[in-house]
Amino acid sequence: MVSVRIVSLFLFVASLWQLGLEPVSAQQVQAARVSHISGKTVPRFESLRYDKVNGRAGPSLNHPIKWHYSREGLPVLILKETEGWRYVRDPAGDEVWVHERMLSPMRTAVTTGPTLMRVKPEQDARSVARLHEGVQLEILERGEDAVRVSSGRFRGWVDTDTLWGETER
Repeated sequence: MVSVRIVSLFLFVASLWQLGLEPVSAQQVQAARVSHISGKTVPRFESLRYDKVNGRAGPSLNHPIKWHYSREGLPVLILKETEGWRYVRDPAGDEVWVHERMLSPMRTAVTTGPTLMRVKPEQDARSVARLHEGVQLEILERGEDAVRVSSGRFRGWVDTDTLWGETER
């Protein structure tokens, strides 16, 4: 069963792509700073640790649930931190509070449109796979303008300008 949340995510990303908007990076959101809560930079990308994660209207269990995420590994951009909670933006642009234990530092990204996975980072390298919009990838290595990724049984290089997530050097 396809979750309504995933469908809306894909539709939002598709609308951004059609408008010609570039994927948002942590540096474009604001200058990074070190959080006194975690000691890590904010903003930064992390990913959902589980396939069932609630996004809340505020930083406690007393706040209502705004979203039910059902996609382990989905990249999110951490914008703010409080003790135990992270205010995140998902690929669709929605912002919610998520408990810190629901997040993982695993580097992931999703494709923002059709793209090719290649054997090498060079543009003229042989294709490994054609990826459609919304494919979730684990980032293995960063290059100059491409990242080495894996998805299922496929491994290869994808251009960073076709991704939303942990792609900064």
